[in-house]
Amino acid sequence: EMGSVRIEFNAKEVVKISPAGTITGFDGRVFIVDENTIAKTKAKGVDLPLNIEHCFTEKGCAAVGWFDVNTLELKEDGVYARLTLNEEGKELIKNKNYRYL
Repeated sequence: EMGSVRIEFNAKEVVKISPAGTITGFDGRVFIVDENTIAKTKAKGVDLPLNIEHCFTEKGCAAVGWFDVNTLELKEDGVYARLTLNEEGKELIKNKNYRYL
């Protein structure tokens, strides 16, 4: 299940951002994450934001870091990408406000 995935954040530049395969969310929606998903995401050419609490509001949500869409890679255990944190993101991790992706 998507909600049961806890990936402790550390200083690595390339991090696991998602499990792979068929994923069922808390709300029952089913997602398929495979090579096709990666290809479609890369084709959009837009880096992926790392935001707090999956916040999606009418005004949007400020990113605390960005995953480089060109570095998305599907491995046996999930999807990986290079993450660059902004200053707020670095502080949140340093102060242990957040530890997991």
